[in-house]
Amino acid sequence: MTDVFQANQAASLSFIEVGVLIGALGVVLAPTMVYAALCLGVTLVGVALVYLFLNADFLAAVQLLIYVGAINVLILFAIMLVGQGSASEQQPLGYRLACLLGVTLLSLPLAVASSQTWPTLNPPVLASEDRVGAIGSHLFKEFLLPFELISLVLLVALIGAIQMARVQTSATMQNKPSHKKSRVII
Repeated sequence: MTDVFQANQAASLSFIEVGVLIGALGVVLAPTMVYAALCLGVTLVGVALVYLFLNADFLAAVQLLIYVGAINVLILFAIMLVGQGSASEQQPLGYRLACLLGVTLLSLPLAVASSQTWPTLNPPVLASEDRVGAIGSHLFKEFLLPFELISLVLLVALIGAIQMARVQTSATMQNKPSHKKSRVII
């Protein structure tokens, strides 16, 4: 019975990993920024599912709430606010060759890593409260400065997107012809 459960678990995890990789490729190769942001959401949901397989339920919940629910929605709002979601022109040949070279260079270490036998470690499983407490302790002690810096970077990005949208809106309003009917008195 345990072998069947482990085989199903391995197959499910492989399916999720393939979904994460397809979503990541969608982020890079999507024709519009909106599609790329949606593919990023698929990728982040897949990472949350991997956290669930690793018995890190708190990290999975944080991944869904913060990254998918907040950051990805913020990215979509910024794209729509700036108005850069239209389809881009055809990619040049150099871009395609660089993508092909990147995939080729990535496949070599993946092939070597998949052919190796890796030792398995059985770390002690902590109670759920201990894991959450340890994460909170690290977040508010060692990682407080990076956490706050990331929040400032996101705030600056949002303010920049709003400012760029205002500049584009005012420029288009000045160039737009007036549709008022003019009276001609003879």
